[in-house]
Amino acid sequence: MAEPERRVWARNVRYEFMEWKLFWEGQLNRSDLEAAFDISTPQASVDLKNYRGLAEGNVEYDSTAKSFVPGAAIRPRFLVPSADRLLLQLRALMSGALPRDVVWFKTLPAIDMAPDVARHVDPECLRLILGAMRSRSALRIRYQSLTNSRWRVIAPHALAFDGARWHVRAWACDHKDFRDFVLSRIDEFGGRRPPATSPPTTSSGTRRSP
Repeated sequence: MAEPERRVWARNVRYEFMEWKLFWEGQLNRSDLEAAFDISTPQASVDLKNYRGLAEGNVEYDSTAKSFVPGAAIRPRFLVPSADRLLLQLRALMSGALPRDVVWFKTLPAIDMAPDVARHVDPECLRLILGAMRSRSALRIRYQSLTNSRWRVIAPHALAFDGARWHVRAWACDHKDFRDFVLSRIDEFGGRRPPATSPPTTSSGTRRSP
């Protein structure tokens, strides 16, 4: 009988965790599996035994360190190693965007980074923007520009990140062109409606700010 799909998925996640610990942290203990997945010691032992049978040469037991360590020619089968992903996770952790348990280091490496300027985006704001993008409708928003705050009608088209802030690329129904609106400057919504003017299907052209 085939193993249930959910059980296979859960087991493969544990194998990925094991390879992550071996590849990035250089050691693995049964207790790591037990703590990360709330499993018993016998189950952790079975996982390690089965993994060693599947990926011979990827893991060895170091009796001096009393832990499992990566083999000399480790070739992950369940983990796709990505330095970019790990560094993004560490940055997100340091900025408070990710909880500590998402990053699997037992002890974090020494990290320092320039503090991000806080630009909070309200989840309800993002939910309404995404909904308008899906339905291709327009939203009445109150937008705080550098000089004033006023009501605008926009038809959201795409999200964009400039390295510092998140914007919504939207058809400005009053100006009849595409403009970039900073999400954190949208402070109120006045309802959804059909666009006053049908926007083009693409937003190519000169970027404009509100």
